[in-house]
Amino acid sequence: MIRLDIKGIYSENDMITLKRRREISLADFVFYVASPEDTIANKLLFGSEQDVKDAEGIYARQFENLDMAYLEERCEGLEVYEEFLTMKIRVEKYLVGGDKQGLINP
Repeated sequence: MIRLDIKGIYSENDMITLKRRREISLADFVFYVASPEDTIANKLLFGSEQDVKDAEGIYARQFENLDMAYLEERCEGLEVYEEFLTMKIRVEKYLVGGDKQGLINP
């Protein structure tokens, strides 16, 4: 099962996310998804507990592949840089030491 969050384009932020989308091919289907960096930044912007859990999970799973400079820039632009730093410390503590206690979504 695949869960999708579908959103319209209503702002400059949405346009930036759309421009950086990634093409995915699966069987005979081609579709586009937001980059993990844009998804993390937007999840932190939305800010619900579930959104933060989602951001943590994406950050942990994509850690090796993230464009960290871009992610930090996006979080600064969306004014969620402090939230990003808090999440980053929490997730990296888990990645390094295996401490699931600090994660919102262990």
